[in-house]
Amino acid sequence: MKRVLYLAPYDFNKFGGGAQAVRAYMDSVLDIFGKERVDVMTGSEFKMLPEYEDLNFILVQRRLKIRSYFDLMLGNLERWIKPIKKHLSKNKDRYDLVIINGGKMGVVVPFIKKLGINVVTIHHNEEIEYCMDNKNVYTFWGRYDYLVRRAQGIAYKYSDINVFLTTQDKNLLHSIYGENDKENVVLGVYDYKSAPIVSPFSKPNDYHIGISGSLVNYQTTHGIMDIKNNYWDIIMELIPDLRLLLTGRSPSEEIIDFANSKKDNIIIVPSPQDILAVIQKASIYLCPTDIGGGLKLRAMDGLKSGMPILVHQVSARGYDMFIGKPYFRVYNDRETFRKGLSDLISYVEDLDLVNRKKISEEFYAFFGYQSGTTRMRNLLK
Repeated sequence: MKRVLYLAPYDFNKFGGGAQAVRAYMDSVLDIFGKERVDVMTGSEFKMLPEYEDLNFILVQRRLKIRSYFDLMLGNLERWIKPIKKHLSKNKDRYDLVIINGGKMGVVVPFIKKLGINVVTIHHNEEIEYCMDNKNVYTFWGRYDYLVRRAQGIAYKYSDINVFLTTQDKNLLHSIYGENDKENVVLGVYDYKSAPIVSPFSKPNDYHIGISGSLVNYQTTHGIMDIKNNYWDIIMELIPDLRLLLTGRSPSEEIIDFANSKKDNIIIVPSPQDILAVIQKASIYLCPTDIGGGLKLRAMDGLKSGMPILVHQVSARGYDMFIGKPYFRVYNDRETFRKGLSDLISYVEDLDLVNRKKISEEFYAFFGYQSGTTRMRNLLK
């Protein structure tokens, strides 16, 4: 077998949803093929962690802003398109597999296929939904989805294997683009190789409810504002002496204002060094993200910590194996929120260390690195 080119478009050296997934998949690819046979194309500005410093990197510089807008008009949504074409044009005989993270890179797939190289595209989201919800530049701030729709469709049509994080995203692409004659596989998300194994606390009581994530992120802010506007009265009714923990990177002004308006009930722990050690101090984990496609990795924080969890229906995607568990409740309106929170309050009263460890063990059985790598190996074999 020849070499593998792995495209890592997110800074996998940092904490965050997309970055963590790219890192986990990269770890698996390195273990499956051997790091001496894998080239990683990634950003030149990324500061590599020591464990990755000796990899074979192909570094791509950031585009000037004016160049990125010009490329956007040409349908090149990402900075990686031209470097991939340039590199493979010169080295087409070196590779027999390219692994791409993200359907927005779809426009490059036919080019790679013409070189006789197999392509695996990992669809982290249904990109149209994700980009429109997040109002980013690819959709002209939520106004126009043609470029994203086109790029994703090309990836779906021409990739040899389409990999999805959730069954919902797989079904969404089928409904948008119809049948294809390719292999379409749900892989899910899992921990990266060196992720610490969490040991659940015996009985946390510092906070009643905890929310973690990048608190500057649009999706996170939108979800927390949804709690403020639609569910706050229910929480206060069920937990009159509420202590709510918000922890994560760089809280947005909206979140800070919300916390300041509820000083007796909300505590922010910004940019913690160890977010899991902080979030475990809460009894119930709340994942309120209510927009965007893909699998919400922050729900993993609660499950690996052995915490009962209340998740918005959007954030429950990819966690199908937990539906029906007494510690996992899903909401999509006021009625299901009230019922779910009430159930978990009762569940917490009898929750001991044994049961917290059981929640954590059930998480690792599917989302642990070895389990995920086995699934990755099976689809790449």
